[in-house]
Amino acid sequence: MENVYRANVAIGGDTGHTVVKNGISVPELAVLRHLHGAGAIDRIVLTGKDNMSTDTERERLAHIYKEKFTEVFGAYGELPFNVKSLKISENQFLDGGPPINAKKEKDGKEHNSSSPAE
Repeated sequence: MENVYRANVAIGGDTGHTVVKNGISVPELAVLRHLHGAGAIDRIVLTGKDNMSTDTERERLAHIYKEKFTEVFGAYGELPFNVKSLKISENQFLDGGPPINAKKEKDGKEHNSSSPAE
């Protein structure tokens, strides 16, 4: 199970043309940063987990982004699934609700059991 995110994407880096994109994998974050600029992706928040492998994610992203995907990752090899490997500024992450792995304690409140950016 790999982390899946939601983020605002400023198309071409233009904040006047921003869309919310859901279901973003870590490799897709890298491609979006390559396409639109490192600062064009913000308000990144962990929204869930999904079953994916390097092969299935490579096929999905190559279908969507064509040669732009290959520019980032090449034709073969493993894809990064740890968001920390992308070295995204902490300012680009949304400090929102509890991460997906938060567990409810006896007091009924949710407490962070792991960082959302892992």
